[in-house]
Amino acid sequence: EGGASQFAGGFMPQSQGEGAAAGGDKRGMAKKDNLSPITVKQLAMALDGNTAGASFDPEANNITLVGKIVDTRESATSLTYTVDDGTGKVEVQYWVQADEDPALEQSKAEWRLGAYVRVYGHYREFQGVRSVMAFAIRPVTDFNEVTFHLLEA
Repeated sequence: EGGASQFAGGFMPQSQGEGAAAGGDKRGMAKKDNLSPITVKQLAMALDGNTAGASFDPEANNITLVGKIVDTRESATSLTYTVDDGTGKVEVQYWVQADEDPALEQSKAEWRLGAYVRVYGHYREFQGVRSVMAFAIRPVTDFNEVTFHLLEA
């Protein structure tokens, strides 16, 4: 059979109705779980309704951005950083949990003023202030990551 070798590797094309009927159309659900690399400017444009030319999906729940910490504030329940990625600045809020004490002290030392970090989180707007609620912040150890992120976004 000559046609079978055409689909090597297990890929079999589906007709239009076949995937949806078999539960294969999960794009709507997967869209909500995407991790979108963005810049601060793309985030602001998408939130203002201007998505032309932007690769950021404003409906995506999870975002990641890379930038330099230019301001820090600490309270009993949260750490707030202002991150500048070269296209703009955004507040990043990281909620402190009591059981994180030993690891948190080391992380706070890495998240110092002037350090480059990668932030993973969700966009939030509260009382007119746009911010990112971070569920993870990781220091950038290779500056190529900054360049790669800007190309990827």
